[in-house]
Amino acid sequence: MSVRGSFHFRLTNTGNLIGEYMNNVEHAILSESANRINEGTGFVGEYITSWVEDNQAMINNLKIEETSANVFKLVWSDLEGNPIFEGKATLLEENTIYGHYSGKQHLTED
Repeated sequence: MSVRGSFHFRLTNTGNLIGEYMNNVEHAILSESANRINEGTGFVGEYITSWVEDNQAMINNLKIEETSANVFKLVWSDLEGNPIFEGKATLLEENTIYGHYSGKQHLTED
């Protein structure tokens, strides 16, 4: 099954991200946080991100690029660089982006 969901991230004063997401597999709103690992401007940059799936911590890479004014492409990949999820987001509030994502399933199925 393909995972499809939505998310939001807030940019902190230190350049990191905190946010929440939901999808068609987990039936809850869950948290995600990301630490910036390179120089970037605003949301644009590379991050190490983490969230919990099936009571297990997931650590992955996240790259955010601006594709046009206030529109962003996000790619989550494993630590070897293999893409897991792709998403698009837009800036709707100061320091907060909202978007959707899809990709292969990490979660175990019942």
